[in-house]
Amino acid sequence: MHNWMTLLAVMALLLNGCKPCETCPCDDDDSADDDDSAGDDDTADDDDSTDDDDDTTGPVDADGDGYPEDEDCDDTDPDVHPGATEVACDGVDNDCDGDQHAEDTDDDGDGFTECDGDCDDTSTDFHPDAEELCDGEDNNCNNGMPHGEDDADGDGFMLCEDDCDDEDDTVYPGATEVCNSVDDDCNGLVDDDCEEP
Repeated sequence: MHNWMTLLAVMALLLNGCKPCETCPCDDDDSADDDDSAGDDDTADDDDSTDDDDDTTGPVDADGDGYPEDEDCDDTDPDVHPGATEVACDGVDNDCDGDQHAEDTDDDGDGFTECDGDCDDTSTDFHPDAEELCDGEDNNCNNGMPHGEDDADGDGFMLCEDDCDDEDDTVYPGATEVCNSVDDDCNGLVDDDCEEP
């Protein structure tokens, strides 16, 4: 009799949707199912503090001269930056203005600057490789006047201009030939068509 009643109780539980091991009426406690705190905890996803940190990296000034690389025309040299003193004969635009020192510039286009020894950078007739001209000038910039390029007697003619005696100011090309046993006009003839003194 006891077994029969137990069987009926189990059948009643099954009909009500309860498992034999549960107490009926079955409670609808599905807190475990509804508790998705672990699933809903997306604080890790929402925590993007690392991504939101401000970028504190400033402009790059590799040479430490106070000018960033986008303003400094040579950010590897602290002596080169806007406002720096332009240095002659270093081949560098020290102050970043687009121009080198005046002495670094070949103004006459002869291939030599003043830094290279061009003694007149306004004329292509003057530079260290120039040929000496009969002009009374130091064309090759060696700080010396070539022999024959001076007018020692002041007659207006140099030896290189066919003055055949640069110590006598009465002797020069075109001078009056005087009968004095001297080639006064420097034409290679002595006393030709001369005048008596």
